[in-house]
Amino acid sequence: MIRFSEAGPESLYTRLSLSCLAAFDIPVHRLHADTTSLSGAFEACEADDYDGLEICRGYSKDMRPDLKQVMAGKIVSEQGIPLGSLPLDGNMADSSFNQLTAQLLADTFGERMRQMVYIADSKLINLPTLRIFNKQTTSPVFHSVI
Repeated sequence: MIRFSEAGPESLYTRLSLSCLAAFDIPVHRLHADTTSLSGAFEACEADDYDGLEICRGYSKDMRPDLKQVMAGKIVSEQGIPLGSLPLDGNMADSSFNQLTAQLLADTFGERMRQMVYIADSKLINLPTLRIFNKQTTSPVFHSVI
């Protein structure tokens, strides 16, 4: 259990599914990525010894600024098959999520990224994220919905 915990169980599914796609050369042409907020009462997570996600007020996508929240980032294939699910701090911006996702995909797929289209909202277009994609010897095609 200690090794499982050290490996980061919150991202285990994402790394496992993306690694399987890369290892078995499963065709994926379009990757869709986005985040959503999950609002609620998180009193149990406010204990002094809690060492998890930052539960806080942020931009509430469900229009509940009165509640604290966490974020969830999703990556799906063109068929809607979940490829990644990342728990995120409650105030993480989509631009930061796209940077995290871009690095994860680049580390996983390497040159195969050139054959894929990465689809995200307008927060995709920022210099740090574009630098991550540009590190590939052949840049991927990406599409941002503005």
